[in-house]
Amino acid sequence: MPSNLTKGSTSGTCHAVLIGSMSQALVGFWSGLDVVVDSSSLATSGGTRLAGFFDTDFAVRHAQSFAEIRDVTIA
Repeated sequence: MPSNLTKGSTSGTCHAVLIGSMSQALVGFWSGLDVVVDSSSLATSGGTRLAGFFDTDFAVRHAQSFAEIRDVTIA
């Protein structure tokens, strides 16, 4: 969430906050974990890089269950 928002005379210090009923959030998983072994990127130092990929999607059942506040200041 951004923390550099502006409202009124408060410039660049407002934070955004998302609140809601997480029971209305839907997460879909489209595949298992894909792991790729990359022995080229770090070859000069003798290292190996592992990259993991996981396909997911996110949706909300009822948009009214969530709210965003864009002018929160933290003391």
